[in-house]
Amino acid sequence: MCKYNPATGKTQFLLYDMMKSGNQILSNSVNAIDIDGHYLWIGTSIAGVSRYDMITGTFEDYTAENGKLSNNNIFALKTDHRGGVWIGTNWGLNYINSATGQTQQYTEDDGLANAAISGIVIDSNKHLWISTYYGLSHYNPQSGKFTNYYTSDGLINNEFRRGSYFQSKSGEIFFGGINGITFFFPFENQPSYGLSNLVFTDLFIYNKPVIPDKAKSILKETVDYARKIVLSHDIKNFSISFSALEYNNPNNVIYQARLNGFEKEWTILPQGSNTVTYTNLKPGRYTLEIKANLPNTPELHREIKIVITPPIWLSWWAKILYLLILIVGSFCTYISIKHRIAQKKENQKKQNENNIMQSQLQFFTDISHEIRTPLTLILTPIEELIKSTKDPDLKATYKIIDQNGHRILRLVNQVMEMRKLDKGQVKLCAEQTDINDFIHEIIVSFKHLAQEKNIGFDLHIAPDLPSVWIDQEKLDKVIFNVLSNAFKYTPANGEIELSVDINDSFLRIRITDTGCGIPKDLREKVFNRFYQVPNENNKVKMGTGIGLHLSRQLMEIHHGQIFVEDNDQPGTTFVILLPLDDSYLKPEEKKLEHSDRNLATLVQTSISPIESTTETLPANSGKNKRKPKLLIVEDNQEIKDYIYKVLSPEYQIFEAKNGKEGLEMTIKELPDCIISDIMMPEMDGIEMCDKIKKNEQTSHIPVIMLTAKTAIEQRIEGLKVGADSYIPKPFNIEHLKIRIQKLIEVRRVMKNKYEGKSNTIKEEISSLKSTDEKFLEKLEKIVKSKMAETDLSVETISQEIGLSRSQLQRKLKQLTQQNPSDYIRITRLRHAAWLLASKNLSISEISYVTGFSSLSHFSNCFKEFYGMSPSHYMEIHRVPKKTQDSEDEAQQS
Repeated sequence: MCKYNPATGKTQFLLYDMMKSGNQILSNSVNAIDIDGHYLWIGTSIAGVSRYDMITGTFEDYTAENGKLSNNNIFALKTDHRGGVWIGTNWGLNYINSATGQTQQYTEDDGLANAAISGIVIDSNKHLWISTYYGLSHYNPQSGKFTNYYTSDGLINNEFRRGSYFQSKSGEIFFGGINGITFFFPFENQPSYGLSNLVFTDLFIYNKPVIPDKAKSILKETVDYARKIVLSHDIKNFSISFSALEYNNPNNVIYQARLNGFEKEWTILPQGSNTVTYTNLKPGRYTLEIKANLPNTPELHREIKIVITPPIWLSWWAKILYLLILIVGSFCTYISIKHRIAQKKENQKKQNENNIMQSQLQFFTDISHEIRTPLTLILTPIEELIKSTKDPDLKATYKIIDQNGHRILRLVNQVMEMRKLDKGQVKLCAEQTDINDFIHEIIVSFKHLAQEKNIGFDLHIAPDLPSVWIDQEKLDKVIFNVLSNAFKYTPANGEIELSVDINDSFLRIRITDTGCGIPKDLREKVFNRFYQVPNENNKVKMGTGIGLHLSRQLMEIHHGQIFVEDNDQPGTTFVILLPLDDSYLKPEEKKLEHSDRNLATLVQTSISPIESTTETLPANSGKNKRKPKLLIVEDNQEIKDYIYKVLSPEYQIFEAKNGKEGLEMTIKELPDCIISDIMMPEMDGIEMCDKIKKNEQTSHIPVIMLTAKTAIEQRIEGLKVGADSYIPKPFNIEHLKIRIQKLIEVRRVMKNKYEGKSNTIKEEISSLKSTDEKFLEKLEKIVKSKMAETDLSVETISQEIGLSRSQLQRKLKQLTQQNPSDYIRITRLRHAAWLLASKNLSISEISYVTGFSSLSHFSNCFKEFYGMSPSHYMEIHRVPKKTQDSEDEAQQS
């Protein structure tokens, strides 16, 4: 931008410098300038408008970015008499009120012929003439209306050149276009008359004219006479044309249209257009309004009603139907919610009752666990008294105590079993069983009772019965419960019959008695929990209502049935049905190995006292100069004291009150046998047994689990970690004595067998080692030779032994159930344990020798494997030599 002063002849340049920010011209490409007082307005081609104050030399910017312009491409610029500035851009006309700083924008939607403006001229009436890329617009600032002119109005062209405009002193205006120059004096030869009439001419549906009064025609008369037009909802496109009666200058007529109900603003139709089209109108009532006028003349106005009918599902009667449905639905919802709330309250009540019952059951279960320990201290001494007492009267009294103690134990077992059933912890463990032998073993417990009560007890088993798959423990409990009830309610001189046969594809067990019987309407209720038949017998013979409920749940788990047979015979007949084959069993429910036939009797106590005729063999013969060592690990002092009292004459007793102390005592004393409880603080019996069996120094010591936990799953868990025997509380003291004695004898025989062989025999055995034994010896030799290497890896061992990593992994897993990494770690730990016990080395030296990368890592691994720290292990094992020698001498003797 160049500013030249004619008086001084000096020139000043206003330049854009991209290194500066602010207070400069927006661009060096200038399209338009205008002066208003001491302000210079500069329109650039790409950057907007700058207002330059020629007194202060400051700039103010107007751009699209600061919201003051519609576009930054400035093509024309003109100031008016009020100091405002009209700016023509590539996208609309902009007006800046210099007094307020407010801006206003005009586009084609406001009536402008075209948004791309080429020039602006203000005539003597203060009206604007605006040339565009399509047509010439006249704007009256007072009325705010645009009037557009095209070639049909006498223009030489519709497209005008940018910046090509001029106004002479006489007021004549010139605009340059692509085909020449258009020039005129404003408002000369304008029509001095208005339009006389405005009519609707045609209605089009999908661009096809509608002919009035034709069959199925929408119009009954011409559209101009129609008061309203009714269209169906499926007509998505229609047009209405109209015309003003102007014959001199028809193209000068300005039409405006508005559809009330659809749009609020008037739309100015393009020059020469006299048709409006609407698409996708929603059902409803609309009013089409049309206005027409010549420039600077009054407007004519017409309107017509248009009704879009709704579809049948939106008609008024359909809406009434919906309203009725809504009312009915609301009422039904109210009733449903009311019912749901009542049901929820009922369910909540049942849930609360169930929670109370579960709490009671949990309480009974907890109490039951506690009852088993004192029962042990009652039943075991009573059994001893029964055997040792010669007085018949006193012996009979002891038997009564024993019988009632076993009744309490039976009830405790039922409560605990029922609780486990509720929690889903009872699993089926079926095995192939000779049903004949199984039934005979059960009825032995009842023969004595039948003799005492003078009740006939008959057994009928069909010949040639096949072996069946049953869970012996669960079926034992079911038959035991039913027989117990039969003996309970059958009077003296009555009859009880147990029969076994085949009915269709089921094994049927029928237990019939001649007791008081069960009414027909109560025969199903007797299987409900805690339910008892309300009769005189139950007032005298109190029960719990648990046995039959437990029996049904056990039979459901067994995929069988138990029910009361429907007959009119006196007494009651219970029927037990079991599937004959094993097709109903899952693979995990089958037990392929046969269990001890007396398994059930370890849990299901007899209803008669146990008469033991077995004489206890002395634990020590006359040749033994010392008593065998026996370690008792029990947190209950009374049980511990009782076992000590009974076994101390025959054994050297050591005691520990928890698993942790028991493990330490085992390592220190190396007892000949261990008796341990399971539930103990700090370390339980299962974990202690696992640690003992993993330690080479103690793995040979037999462990007897003595606990109140009686479930087969819990016994299996104990046997898995290496327990040699599992005896539930209350226990038979003779059983315990013989079990201890036999375990110690077996270990002694094994020791003598392997220590008494000559070197010749050992060499012979060595020469007959299998390939797998040779492989393990070679592997152990390799690991021990490279044990000190902290980076000893499976790859190194694979190369040394001549196998690939995967082959070594498979072979070692098959032989030892360990992967190579675990084998290396366990070998290191066992060697470290040997060094701690036998060598005078520090822990850090042993950690280094066995190849552990750090002392902390060694300590953590050792404690995890042996259950104690290396320092504690060393303290226990490094016994003074003199003491050790004396013990070794005693052992040899």
